[in-house]
Amino acid sequence: MFLKIGLVMFPLLTLVGMGFLYARRVQPDFSGVNRLCVDVCLPALIFSSLSSKHVDLGAQVPFLGAATVIVLLCGAIVWPLSRWAGVAPRAFVPTLAIGNLGPVGLPVTLLALGPDALTPALLLLVWVNAIHFTLGVGIMSGKPDFISMLKSPLLWATLLGMLFSAQRWAIPEALALPIQMVSSILIPMMLISMGARFIHVPWRAWRVGLIGGALGPSVRIAIAIACISLLPLAPEQRGALLVFAALPSAIINFLLADKFRIEAENVAAIVLIGHLLSLVFLPIAVYLSLA
Repeated sequence: MFLKIGLVMFPLLTLVGMGFLYARRVQPDFSGVNRLCVDVCLPALIFSSLSSKHVDLGAQVPFLGAATVIVLLCGAIVWPLSRWAGVAPRAFVPTLAIGNLGPVGLPVTLLALGPDALTPALLLLVWVNAIHFTLGVGIMSGKPDFISMLKSPLLWATLLGMLFSAQRWAIPEALALPIQMVSSILIPMMLISMGARFIHVPWRAWRVGLIGGALGPSVRIAIAIACISLLPLAPEQRGALLVFAALPSAIINFLLADKFRIEAENVAAIVLIGHLLSLVFLPIAVYLSLA
C-alpha cells in the first residue's frame, strides 16, 4: 500500500521540484503557458476522454451531488471560522471550499486510480468550475459571473464530448492524434508550473496560510467520508471524490481575490502553503481510496 502511494507521489513531486528549481534559476513567466493549458490542452483532454467512452450520466448524479455537498457544507462550516483566521469571509469561504482539481487533482487521480477514474474527475472539474464561477465569484464580488462560465472552453468541450459519447460517434483519426498530443502536454506542464509558483510563497502571511491550508482539506475529507458511507458510489467515483476533498485551494482563487481587491496576499498564502501541505493530505486521500 505505502509503496504504491510512494509510486504515485514520486513522479508528481519530481515534476513539481523541476518547476521550482527551474523558476529559482530562470524566473520564467508561466502566465502564457497556464492560459494555453486551461484554454486548449484541458478542453482537449476533456473532449477526448468523454467522447472515447459511453458515459452514463444517471450514474454520475449521486457522485456530483456528493461533490456539491462537500463544497457547500465546507463553506458553511468555515464561514464562522474566518474571523478566527483573520480573513474576510468573502475571501476565506470560496478559497477553502474549492480545491485545485486541474493541476493537482487530475494527475493524482490518474496515477493513483487509473484511467477509469479520469472520467468522473473530469466531470467533477467542470461541475465544480460551474459552482465556482457562479456561487464562488458571487461571494467574492457580490454577483455571480454567468458570462465567464458560458464562455469557458471547459463547458463546451464537456458538452461536445458528451454528445459524441451519447451518439457513439468516433473522432476521425486525422483529428484524434493531434487532440491526443495536445492532451498529453497538460498534466506534466501544469505540475511544472505549479512548482514554479512556490518561489512566490508569501511567508509574511504564514499563520493564515497554515490555518487555511490545513482547515480546507481536513473539513472536506471528513465530509467526503460521510458522503461515501451514505451514497452508492462506484470505486473510481469514491477515489475521485476523496482526492478532490484532499486538494489544496484552487490557484484561481488568488486571481479572483486580486481582481476584486479582497485580501489577495492572505488568499495567496492559503493557496501556496496549502499546496505544500498537500504533500500530507494527498497521500491520506490515496490511502483511503486504495483501502
